[in-house]
Amino acid sequence: MLQNLLTKENILAVGDNLSCLNLQSSNQLPDENLGVGDSTWTFLHEVEEEHDLKPFFIAVRSFYVNSIKKMLQKFPFGDTLLKDLGILQPQKAASYPVSTVVRLAKRFPQLGLADSASLDELSEEFNDFTLSPSDLPTPGEYRAADDEMKPKTGFYWSEVGKIKTLDGKPRFLKLFHLMAGLLTIPVSNADSERGFSIL
Repeated sequence: MLQNLLTKENILAVGDNLSCLNLQSSNQLPDENLGVGDSTWTFLHEVEEEHDLKPFFIAVRSFYVNSIKKMLQKFPFGDTLLKDLGILQPQKAASYPVSTVVRLAKRFPQLGLADSASLDELSEEFNDFTLSPSDLPTPGEYRAADDEMKPKTGFYWSEVGKIKTLDGKPRFLKLFHLMAGLLTIPVSNADSERGFSIL
């Protein structure tokens, strides 16, 4: 949506900090570059001689500005969830602090790991996991659409779940349950759709 209203320079200038977006008219695209869709442009070219299009473009700008402001109000800028989910990447998992797995277990209590005893076990298992790289499986790889080799995340955590202690018990049981749960969280756009339906 941003690229339909704002100049690329304005969007790129804020980097990851979208809350600093400047929506003033000096940072907006000229009328002829506004994103309104091909069908709309075709229609506008047919009627531009008969009608003053200025009110239309004012309304389009108003719509975009109000929509972006609403999105920025609703966007969870301080939420660490997406950063924390990076722990699922096999090559990066051991570099995360134990507080990440604790935070994720608390964030998803439906996984059954948010009680004090489970959090303690999970913390111990994760510390053992990070200190035992030679005991861990090598993640399998697949060729992604961009022709880059990527780790098979689900396969990796499945193999971690199969690692046993000397007495034959699962070594990373709580950690495996957390990772398996995180990998199976349904992807839904319901929240974003709900937000747009309000607009």
